[in-house]
Amino acid sequence: MKELRNISSNILYLFFDKVYGAIISLFFLSILTNYLGPELFGVWSYILSFASIAVPLSTAGTNYTIVKKFSLNQNPAEVAKQAFLLRLLASIATTLLLLLTFVVISKTASQKEITTLMFFSAAMILNNVNLSVLYNEYRIKNGKTVLAKNIGFTIGTSIKILLIYNNASISEIAAVTILESLIFFLVGYCLTDLQIVATFSSKVFSDSIKLLNESFPLFLSSVVVILYLKIDVILLRHFTELGEVGYYAAAARISEMLYAAPVAISTVFFPIIMKEINYNKETKKNRIRFYAIVFYLCLFISISCSLLSPYIIQVIYGNSFYEASQIFSLHCLSILFIGFLTSSSKELIAKNKYKLIFYRDLMGLFSNLLLNIILMPYYGALGAAVSTLISYLLASVIANLFYSETKQVLALMLISPLAIFKINVIKNA
Repeated sequence: MKELRNISSNILYLFFDKVYGAIISLFFLSILTNYLGPELFGVWSYILSFASIAVPLSTAGTNYTIVKKFSLNQNPAEVAKQAFLLRLLASIATTLLLLLTFVVISKTASQKEITTLMFFSAAMILNNVNLSVLYNEYRIKNGKTVLAKNIGFTIGTSIKILLIYNNASISEIAAVTILESLIFFLVGYCLTDLQIVATFSSKVFSDSIKLLNESFPLFLSSVVVILYLKIDVILLRHFTELGEVGYYAAAARISEMLYAAPVAISTVFFPIIMKEINYNKETKKNRIRFYAIVFYLCLFISISCSLLSPYIIQVIYGNSFYEASQIFSLHCLSILFIGFLTSSSKELIAKNKYKLIFYRDLMGLFSNLLLNIILMPYYGALGAAVSTLISYLLASVIANLFYSETKQVLALMLISPLAIFKINVIKNA
């Protein structure tokens, strides 16, 4: 009963986080897009997508491995030392590589665009070494993370809006993300009892390398996932006009807020699922409950937002972004498959089946790239949205048919919605 209360309270905390974050983000997006217009917003989104691709590289795919180590290790401070060093070094190396790649690929990029990317990268480094987030996840105390994050987010967004009304450039607006991440970092550590002593000893360095090796399959999978989440915007920049990039990015920004719903539920259930698999393999009650919640939540979001897409786009962005409504509608249909993909990955991580996650994501990436290359020159941003929908279907459902372990997970996902009607599927799972 206590475990159920913990799950419920953490779901409520994360639900508040997503709802509050969505309201403030949409309000800010409305102001930002009207200030920048479709083309300049396309530039902003292109730079932000470039920075987002660097995130899995800079974390070295260690998020869930660190949570597992916190739960299995009696000394969280030792785990934190290894993780801090690895993520700090990975973040610095990734930032340098990112800036070099951006300059080479975007030959016409202005100094302001490069500076904007540097500010986004600096904020990324602060977020990566903020281990209080993963520590709170392990302890199922996500309320502390929600509080720290939203304090920084609210202050940062307020300053950005003030800058917009004072005709600031995109680089000046981007600079505020550093302050936002710094506040999140400082408040997050003040609210937890996790002690981190930054050390560069040979033992900590050696342990960090072991952590990297253990996380390497997840690292590859994370890179693949972020690539087929963000590659659309980057390819659109080269295949179409900046206006198309702006329309697609406008739809994608709202879609990504919705994608966060199954991720939030998965974050809460992950420690519970891990305990169930490691200590009581025969029981599938928590996994069935988990898959059922994710399914119905994603189904509701998918149908309702797809039907209301023209009104949502008009309210948030105005008539100048009307072309984004069809793109957003297709993105909404993808949410159900994202729920399948995100939730099943947690069970596979708990079972140490990292390679299977990577293979599924790799199928999604290759299909997305191929479909984008075929469809983008003819259908622009709408073709990119169709590519995303099909690639998520392939990665979340079709790819599971190739391996016995993922077939079992797929079967459990498909029967889980029946659990809400009190049908006895647990014994037959």
